[in-house]
Amino acid sequence: MIGVLGGGFGLYGHLPAVLNFAPRVGTLARYEEDIVARRELSGLRSQIDFFENEEALIAASSVLVLARRPRDNVRLAVDITARGADVRRLVLEKPVAPTPNEALVLHGLLQDAQLPYATPYLFAYCDWAQSISDLFSSDNRAEVDIEWRHAARNAPLSWKYAAGEGGGAFRFYNIHFLALASDIAVRNGLELNDLRLNVHGDDMILELAAERRRLRVVFTLTRETPDFHVSMNRELVYRATTPFGPLPQRGAPDPRIACLERFYADRVFASQANEMFSGNEAVLRNWMRLEKAEKARRSL
Repeated sequence: MIGVLGGGFGLYGHLPAVLNFAPRVGTLARYEEDIVARRELSGLRSQIDFFENEEALIAASSVLVLARRPRDNVRLAVDITARGADVRRLVLEKPVAPTPNEALVLHGLLQDAQLPYATPYLFAYCDWAQSISDLFSSDNRAEVDIEWRHAARNAPLSWKYAAGEGGGAFRFYNIHFLALASDIAVRNGLELNDLRLNVHGDDMILELAAERRRLRVVFTLTRETPDFHVSMNRELVYRATTPFGPLPQRGAPDPRIACLERFYADRVFASQANEMFSGNEAVLRNWMRLEKAEKARRSL
């Protein structure tokens, strides 16, 4: 069985996505009221098994989705390895841990325990991302520019604003781009030989170069109209309100579900364990490398 822990995106994102791969999904009984209350989820009620506590759900799950705060996900993952549960694969929401140091420690622990895990860096599963990969494959001087003006919707005290908890411009929002660049580089046999990160509060510029190809991302938290656009070799190829299209609307399926389904098909149910570990480690080590360089820059 696939188990889902997490009452936010775990319910309205992961739960409907994994039902495409299993006839039934398990989650906690305390989420049932929320599921029934949401129009886009209530029809799934008959396909869900509800468990009274985490222990019972974990014991029944062969694949377990951890979609809580990074610190909570780390605690749960460590507990699963310690108790020797029958979980065969984990899905760990991003960021994997509050800091890159903690993420690499957890990665090593899961590798030692031979418990493969995957993280849904979903930009790699957007249609516009495939266009970037195709360009990097065909043009050795490819230039890609992405600008993302994001209107934050979370409460100001949410962990998603706190870098020490895995939030902030880079750790929560834009680690997606680092994973995307890593994925494109691997697919095209390229080396990410130049990584630069410049963060000012909630604004960020991320530049990644692979040989003579370049990807530049400008991210801004805004109170104005949100906007996301991608230009390739100075030609606009994609524009929408968010990287996934329209803003999520309560009562309608989340626009990220299609990307989640592609992620599950590719990274959870098709990948071999060694592929999962190697791909994850590359992202985490580049995350560490970028944050160290940014910290050194700020200290000058």
